[in-house]
Amino acid sequence: MSQHSAKPGQDWLATVASGDMAAFAAAFSAEPQLSASVLPESIFGVAHIRAFFEASRAMYGQIAFTRESRTGNQCFLEWEGSFRGLPVEGVTVLDHDAANLIERVRLFHLPSMQVAAFADELAQRLTSPPETTGQSPCA
Repeated sequence: MSQHSAKPGQDWLATVASGDMAAFAAAFSAEPQLSASVLPESIFGVAHIRAFFEASRAMYGQIAFTRESRTGNQCFLEWEGSFRGLPVEGVTVLDHDAANLIERVRLFHLPSMQVAAFADELAQRLTSPPETTGQSPCA
């Protein structure tokens, strides 16, 4: 497994923070999948994955990638942050296809107490109508 030389998570953060749907979509294969410990089932498609990240990004008090490793077509991003003032950490695994487009995202949160609370709030945010704040959802 090799260590990536750039700041951990830099490329992924640029993708997720892109305010342009076309730029976000350009990083993914035609039918990407996202599976997460905070979701009851996998979600599919760029629009749904973007909605997930728009909702979840707003929930963290802070988040930072601490380590990035790559092996073959996979990128492993370890991260630490806070949710509701308590520590949360996890790993994001990005699987790339032969064209280096993201075809699958796997997202794991710890500890389990935070997983349950995060999942509950995320479900509410994903089923509630979007609020208009005047800010880019990925800012």
